[in-house]
Amino acid sequence: MKEKHKIKAGKLVLYGFFFALILCYVFPLYWMFSSSFKTAGEIIRIPPTWWPHLFSVEGYIKVWRPIWIRFFINSFIYAGGSVTIALFTSSLIGFVIVTYPSKIGTILSWAAICLIMIPFTILIIPLYLLIIKLHLLNSYLGMIAPRMVYPFGIFFMLLAMRNIPRDLIDAAKIDGCTPLGIYWRVALPLLKTSLAALATLEFVWRWNELLWPLIVASTEKLFPITVGLASLIDPYFIEFDKYLAACVIVVVPIVIMFLSLQKFFVKGITLTGMK
Repeated sequence: MKEKHKIKAGKLVLYGFFFALILCYVFPLYWMFSSSFKTAGEIIRIPPTWWPHLFSVEGYIKVWRPIWIRFFINSFIYAGGSVTIALFTSSLIGFVIVTYPSKIGTILSWAAICLIMIPFTILIIPLYLLIIKLHLLNSYLGMIAPRMVYPFGIFFMLLAMRNIPRDLIDAAKIDGCTPLGIYWRVALPLLKTSLAALATLEFVWRWNELLWPLIVASTEKLFPITVGLASLIDPYFIEFDKYLAACVIVVVPIVIMFLSLQKFFVKGITLTGMK
């Protein structure tokens, strides 16, 4: 009996810990969402109110200017373009390394692992100088270019490719299928879940990125949503109702994408880690 009570007590402690951990993540989102419908005065009231006494959409009206539609379009172009190109290059490189083993492939795989450990901030100055020489400043291509070949994506797809049965690839070769045909008709259909998982991660990272777009783009017409959000912060004064409403608007597309791809995301992460 004592052992059963100890097990139950241990489970309660574990569940309590996980509940507290979830609360740490969920509460800021709840506070952001509920406060976006409060008036500016109610947001800074002490003691705070946990739910709006009077629902107000004034913050959303203040923030929703025509330029914000442009910010959204720029973010979708930047995140969507980066994801599309990174999925193609990562899956193709992973396919070649796994399907056609060689010393060069081994070097590339280790190089990808090493590059993952290098912070992107270290590469900003050389990348910026390269973008200047290529005359890609203030362009979508200049923003997307550093993400065309993504080390984490290559490593992720290497793990996924190794789960494809070798017999299928050998059978395709015997049937006379070209390397590109094997990649397109055999490998990619078997990697849908892994591609969905990588696409979700990549899209969220690019959607939330601020530093590189801010460096490359100097005109408001090219600013993504993160730069637009940062522009709402004044050194001396912040309109909290306007800022929190903007935060909700920025978060909504990510939540929708994750919920729509959640099944594939979890399955893709699980299958990628199996061998």
